[in-house]
Amino acid sequence: MVRHIIAICLMLWLPATWAASFTAQVDRQQLSTEESVTLTLQLINSETRLRAEGVNPNIDLSLLSRDFTLGIPKTDFRYTLHQGNGRSTSELTVELFPKHSGQLVIPRFNIDGLRSAAITLNVKPLAADAAPEVFARAHFSNSAPWTHQQLIVYLDVYHRVAIEGASLGSTLETTPTRIELLPNWELPRTRLKQRHKGFDYNIERLAWAIFPDKSGTFSVQTPIVDLFKAGGKPQHLQSQKLEVTVKALPPGVPDNIIIGKPQLSAGDLPASAKQNEAINWTLTLSAPAAVSSLPDYLPLPEFPAALKLYPDHAQHDNTKTNDGITDRANYTLSIMPLESGAFIVPEIKIPYFDPVRGIADIVSLPRRTINISASTLPRTMPNTSNSNTPQAIIQESSTYNPVLPWQIATGMMTLLWLVTLTLWVRRKPAGAREFSPPRTTVEITDRASQHPLQAQLLAAFNSITLEQGLTHWLEEFPEDGEALEIVRTVQRLCYGHTHHHTVADPHLAERVSQLCTKIKNANKSHETTLDPWAPEAFTASQHHERS
Repeated sequence: MVRHIIAICLMLWLPATWAASFTAQVDRQQLSTEESVTLTLQLINSETRLRAEGVNPNIDLSLLSRDFTLGIPKTDFRYTLHQGNGRSTSELTVELFPKHSGQLVIPRFNIDGLRSAAITLNVKPLAADAAPEVFARAHFSNSAPWTHQQLIVYLDVYHRVAIEGASLGSTLETTPTRIELLPNWELPRTRLKQRHKGFDYNIERLAWAIFPDKSGTFSVQTPIVDLFKAGGKPQHLQSQKLEVTVKALPPGVPDNIIIGKPQLSAGDLPASAKQNEAINWTLTLSAPAAVSSLPDYLPLPEFPAALKLYPDHAQHDNTKTNDGITDRANYTLSIMPLESGAFIVPEIKIPYFDPVRGIADIVSLPRRTINISASTLPRTMPNTSNSNTPQAIIQESSTYNPVLPWQIATGMMTLLWLVTLTLWVRRKPAGAREFSPPRTTVEITDRASQHPLQAQLLAAFNSITLEQGLTHWLEEFPEDGEALEIVRTVQRLCYGHTHHHTVADPHLAERVSQLCTKIKNANKSHETTLDPWAPEAFTASQHHERS
């Protein structure tokens, strides 16, 4: 009988021992508004694990948000042997920061049919004349910024006790546009000192540079700061909310204008230089703008036609200090003087918006004069267009120039090409010879600089240069002295060192026209004399179609 009673007692006691339990506890119930309390929720002997974050949380910590600012929840799960039986424990801890003083209640939490007990905290206000050991203040660098203007967010952490370390318990948040979608940079931290309520405080200043993209109310939520006092409990400083009204740019001011006065500087530009020798000129533009927001190419005014410009892509870098970020772009201009004489490099102007005065303005470099001396190098055809894009310049000259190594190599290649062409022509049947040289893939890249008479002859010859076309023509018609004289006259007109595009022979244009007609007729006569069934006729037909 006794045995049955003992067995019944054990059966009633063991389920009670193994039953799941859910409790809530805090590390203190008396605290001040500058202190924090740690809440621990514990679930024992359950297959469920406590979760306050993630896809499917089972603990709703938002119930605490009315009276407390929450830290980052932490969870822990462990399995141990207790009195010969297994025991599982799931814990969730979170730091709570009182938002105000008074009787603050931590409500009940429910899970798996279990309910924790409510906890009442007694939060005392800080005395009006009391100086806290640690506190934080946040503020903006500007109380009325413009759209796209740099706005600095400062978070100053004051402490008059030793601090072993500090970290951010959350990230900076902005509305209406999220911080991830705005140009923003964390700036270097600095240390300051200040006296407050009779105490000397050390200040750790954190700062962020943000560029609001819309007008209207702009708010910032600063991060939570976790401080670790020497030999004491960690202390958490609550997040702070800041608001500012962003002003829209005045009508007519473009959105991509530089906001804030930039600095424009330039390297030394020589007072004199030589014709046909490149001059490198470096200019630097810096402004309190977002990184890489300055233009990739400097907006330049119209330069004299005799000064050919070759602008280079900007090289960007930046400087970050606790007071903001500065973007800097370095520009290199290559200037090629095509003529000798005195030329004026015009004034360079950069528009910007002055946020202090609320108007658009310009910053500029004054104009300067550069003297170009004559050079012994061959004169190049000036490009009459005012484009800043580099273009190829094709030169021809019938006068003697100093022989350079590259000229010798070019001459040898041309000679070999002419010998090959002559052998190819001689191998063809007499009736299949035609004047037009084989078309090559080389094209004239600067048609705008050709003289009209030169252009007519090149089209008729179907050649790259006048000399090439004349050579092939004389191979076909060696007795045509009239063609030789006309081509030489046009060459002197186009490439002579003293020409001014004036025609000494009033009938030269008519003679050139007649020569072009004769060349075209010669080509047509050769095409019609070919045997249509000869292999050469197919070659000529294909050549004509490509032309």
